[in-house]
Amino acid sequence: MVGDVADPDVVAERYAPCPGVHHGAEDEPEGPVILAEAIAWIDGLFAAMRNDAGGSLNTLGRNRSARFKGVSEMRPLRYAINVTLDGCCHHEAGIPPDEESMRYWTAEMERADALLFGRVTYEMMESAWRRPDTGTWPDWMGAWETPFAEAIDRAPKHVVSSTLSSVDWNADLVQGDLGQAVQQLKEEPGEGVFVGGVTLPLALADLGLIDEYVFVVQPVLAGHGPTLLAGLRERVELELVDRHGFRSGAVALRYQPAGRGAGGGDDGSFAGGDS
Repeated sequence: MVGDVADPDVVAERYAPCPGVHHGAEDEPEGPVILAEAIAWIDGLFAAMRNDAGGSLNTLGRNRSARFKGVSEMRPLRYAINVTLDGCCHHEAGIPPDEESMRYWTAEMERADALLFGRVTYEMMESAWRRPDTGTWPDWMGAWETPFAEAIDRAPKHVVSSTLSSVDWNADLVQGDLGQAVQQLKEEPGEGVFVGGVTLPLALADLGLIDEYVFVVQPVLAGHGPTLLAGLRERVELELVDRHGFRSGAVALRYQPAGRGAGGGDDGSFAGGDS
């Protein structure tokens, strides 16, 4: 996609609730009750942190997500991608998928109410995972790949492109102001929006619209590009909220931005391919 993208409105920060602040005026508890609730909440937090590293990260990540869900109706935008140890994000650079990794990616698809792709990624996914008109999956597809194919085939899709005139495969076109369009998608009710690809997520990261990053780090040194989020305008600090290891040696790392705020550069322009 080639064109200009205006900066979206400031994305409202999502604040975690604190015990004792959600009581109505007519049912305000006494100070000792509020203090007891706060101490219990803090004790629970430290109990989670005393667990093993993986368990504490998982627990804190789930608690954080639950608090966000209670505070805001906005759907999170999640970016997930395979990446090699040296940062290459070409779709053929990592190790071949296996049964375990396909189960993981199927679960990621099913966490989302909708998928968001640029033209290149959309066309690549359609060519591989669209159910044939016969209704029967091709012979080359293993039984362990079918759940992923079915999940992505039936999912609603939004395609960002200035060159396509129409799309199908349960899809609609996203054109015009990228920031405003994606912000509107996030404001719809639901559990989340999954975004894939390379160029489109870079623009969305610049606009501060990505709420979660999932990097499945492959045990490979590719020695070439494209490089993950190359050209990002500003440094984005992330905090690890979950991790999952695979028998293959790959590791899925789930991050959320350490601070929420408006993204984008000075002029909000975005030049790149429809990927």
